[in-house]
Amino acid sequence: MPYTEEYINHEELQKALILAGIREIEKSGISGLSLRKVATQCGVSCAAPYRHFESKASFVFSIISYVNKQWELLKDHVAASFKNDKRKMITEICVATVLFWRANPNFKSVIMLDDGMLNEEQKKEKNRIADEIASMTAELCGDGEKERTVFMVRAVMYGAAADMNVSTALIKGCIESILPKEGSDI
Repeated sequence: MPYTEEYINHEELQKALILAGIREIEKSGISGLSLRKVATQCGVSCAAPYRHFESKASFVFSIISYVNKQWELLKDHVAASFKNDKRKMITEICVATVLFWRANPNFKSVIMLDDGMLNEEQKKEKNRIADEIASMTAELCGDGEKERTVFMVRAVMYGAAADMNVSTALIKGCIESILPKEGSDI
């Protein structure tokens, strides 16, 4: 939907630019991201993105941050529902994350960006979802099993996000079988 600059506020245009940037990354990858194409999609001048973002790098960071904020809203909602059962909370957050990626394949294309194409700040922001899930998972594990358990949970999540035919029940069952049982000392 085209936007006329004089009829839109700063926040609305900034969000429109970010959403257009996400679509552009999904279509062309980070190396093909063009602020000129993003501006055209939004119906604004090619200078407009630079009035809302300091640079292309800050634009990319804002895109990654936007995706993470959407995930955090979901994660916080799920966490609040299972706050008394850490194992169940992690399982449900993992399942919700897979469903979030499936429902928003354009978001998944941002989170799956190649670290080699990003600066350090962007990498840190991009990895925030995986790092937070890894941290929660590691809290349940004995010292000797943290790395293995985190790896296995990530493998299930990324595999399930890529395979749309994997059922929610199977994802949940796999995550539950990987996480240590309450009181176990693996």
